[in-house]
Amino acid sequence: MNRYTYLLLSGLIVTGCSEPEVPKRHYQEIVVEAPPPVEQAMHHDPHPSMTDIPLPAQPRPPEAPPFTWDTPDGWTEEPGVGMRLATLRIDTDTEQAECTLIVLGGDAGGLTANIVRWMEQVHIAPPSDYALRTYVDGLDRLQTEGGLAGVVIDFDEFVDDPAALSTLAGIIERGRETVFVKLTGSKGLLARERDNFIQLCKSIR
Repeated sequence: MNRYTYLLLSGLIVTGCSEPEVPKRHYQEIVVEAPPPVEQAMHHDPHPSMTDIPLPAQPRPPEAPPFTWDTPDGWTEEPGVGMRLATLRIDTDTEQAECTLIVLGGDAGGLTANIVRWMEQVHIAPPSDYALRTYVDGLDRLQTEGGLAGVVIDFDEFVDDPAALSTLAGIIERGRETVFVKLTGSKGLLARERDNFIQLCKSIR
């Protein structure tokens, strides 16, 4: 075999063993945006007033009778929608406060969990576990005119400035339902309206 014949055979072998050319395919990049985190979605809630709703709870029993209460003198009342029974407002020459009444099935996450969440809403740093348990154990208990058991939560001891935001809350149970009464305003205004708030909670039936 001469040199020219060898080169010719080598070229045919290399050409025969090479892989056929694969047609090029064109791909379109599709970008799927992940849903926003739960916290971000709540931050952009088009109904910010609904952030007052306690932690997730069971649906309210459909056969449950309506709640009634007595609105304190000097407070104004607006009708509620859905789980919010009503919105009560306090307006003075210099200050305002809002009180919401919300009813849910079950305990809506439990007493301590809701206390911590309400503290964070008014920028109060939750205390240590031991201090929080001591605070919960020392809460005032009450019985309403309708014979319902309840508890009163007051953040007064955690707030130094009378002008700073604070919360008064009442949690009242009726069978498989729980009523959450939450008054938010300055510490000074809440201190002056505390007796009216207690009477509101006691009047629930």
